[in-house]
Amino acid sequence: MLRQEPGILSDRITAEVLQVMIEQGTMMTLEMNNVIIACCAIWETETEELFELGTVWVHPDYRDHRLASLMFAECTARVKSMGAQAFLITKHPAVVHLAQKHGWHEATRENWSVIVPFEASCGVCASMSEAEKPTCPHRAVREDCQMFTIG
Repeated sequence: MLRQEPGILSDRITAEVLQVMIEQGTMMTLEMNNVIIACCAIWETETEELFELGTVWVHPDYRDHRLASLMFAECTARVKSMGAQAFLITKHPAVVHLAQKHGWHEATRENWSVIVPFEASCGVCASMSEAEKPTCPHRAVREDCQMFTIG
């Protein structure tokens, strides 16, 4: 099912990468009848002890049962148990709600680059020159490109 979900598999996220992450414990999954019905990942970054939370997904047949919240809580607990920090970047209102519900703190335009290297930013900024990135008009704008942190 993950293979069929738009936005899950990409150049960065392959089925093989997901399998390795599950084995390493950085991809939390919930299974029913040997089928993954929900997952959430903690991605390693170039900075030691700084992770990116992402790939929060629930099978369409199981949505609206608070499974995304359960997976988000599991990833949050994992980050805390590692004594690490994590961030997430999103424009999805449901993910914003989950971040706030689970005690994540919203970054501002002013502290964004202090929290995380700018290379880890929304897709819009990826096409900008390095000089333009700090003034990206999408950065820290509600429903456009928000960052949350924990740890």
